[in-house]
Amino acid sequence: MSKQCDKTWVVVEHRGVVIEPGSVQLLSKAKTISPVPVVAVVLTTAADRDKLVAQLRPFGADQIMVVTDDSLNEKMTQETAAATLTQMMVQLGRPIALLFSATTWGRSVAPRVQGNVDAGLTADCVDLRFDNQTLIGIKPSYGDRIMCEITSDSVLPQMVTVRPNVFQAVQEGEPTPEDAIEQLAVTVKPDNQVVLNQRQENPLTNADNSLAATDIILALGRGANDPVTIQLAEKVAQKMGAKIGVTRPLVGDHFTQEQQIGQSGTTVAPKLIINLGISGAAQYTTGMSGAGTIVAVNVDPDAPIKEIADYYYPGEAQAFLQALDEAIN
Repeated sequence: MSKQCDKTWVVVEHRGVVIEPGSVQLLSKAKTISPVPVVAVVLTTAADRDKLVAQLRPFGADQIMVVTDDSLNEKMTQETAAATLTQMMVQLGRPIALLFSATTWGRSVAPRVQGNVDAGLTADCVDLRFDNQTLIGIKPSYGDRIMCEITSDSVLPQMVTVRPNVFQAVQEGEPTPEDAIEQLAVTVKPDNQVVLNQRQENPLTNADNSLAATDIILALGRGANDPVTIQLAEKVAQKMGAKIGVTRPLVGDHFTQEQQIGQSGTTVAPKLIINLGISGAAQYTTGMSGAGTIVAVNVDPDAPIKEIADYYYPGEAQAFLQALDEAIN
């Protein structure tokens, strides 16, 4: 694969005709920073093709490139997706950059493509920029104490996965032109992987993505880390149709890594987030600062999170939850 394709490819993840939000967020970001044309790459079936293209056009990709095959359905395996993307590079040449949303699916397909083409991969980025044609992936490291800028431009494509909800999806004034929508003929070879390796989970509702996609979050920190408060928070969350998120110290026996909010966890942008017993360290607040309305509850009347909160209650998390539960009733 010695040919080169002077473009940036954004792999569009979808479930049937439902596009994963991080993909269009990443597409919008690529449009603002890429020094070369941006291509939205869609692997799908012929039946779903037109609906997906119609949804993508308003985001203004310079080109939409589609591969259709019966095997590229909701249960396509990660190996089939990676093999198809690799074959596209055999035919068209390697793009300057290849971008994936850092969902369960993206985190599984990207390294398989990386192995096929022997390129570099920067995973779980929270920001991107280009220096000429060098892609720089920005991600937290060293226990979230510093932000690293990583390049891997010695072999193309420069590959990254980017956390959902760190960028905004912006529809362009001019949609992708009809003549910039290309159907690419690629030989797809479905494999016979076991069920465990098949893409069966819905990327919009699985554990990796449920927190990022929800409209309301109850977030628990050290000040809410006791069994009674946790039980009450889960009860209130269920009544509100909310999800529980946590800070890093609470990940363990009761909460999973997928529920962690912050630089080393999930970046969220709900309509409402209620922060309970969270002081507001930068590693946490950068992961939720895009929320529509921020409520904070802390016994410290001057906790750092007060600076970004729309509403602040200086009191105990448990008392606040009890009052909220009664109000809902």
